[in-house]
Amino acid sequence: EWTGATGGYEEAMRQFDENGFIALFLIGVTPFPFQVGVAAAGAAGYPIIPFVIAVTLSRSIRYYAEAVLVMMLGAKAGNWLKRNQLKMFLGGCVLFAGVMAWMIFRNAG
Repeated sequence: EWTGATGGYEEAMRQFDENGFIALFLIGVTPFPFQVGVAAAGAAGYPIIPFVIAVTLSRSIRYYAEAVLVMMLGAKAGNWLKRNQLKMFLGGCVLFAGVMAWMIFRNAG
């Protein structure tokens, strides 16, 4: 309260309540730090069942996709993933921010 950010925090929590499944799913699929999504879900009091479903689906897709790449391309894929880890992280951050901005502006209008 002393920072004057109460309104912004409440709005962020409301948005997470409305769009938490999509946010958690995107965080789980992209190379965005997963702990951010877990902390936000906990702070928002997000229900456990949708949380577990979003996390299970997204992480499964991410790791199975990586496994398929490595199975198909072998060590080349593993080396490529290691070399491009920062680019994938930044791309995931941009994708996550873009989708969240779209969802916020869509709901504001």
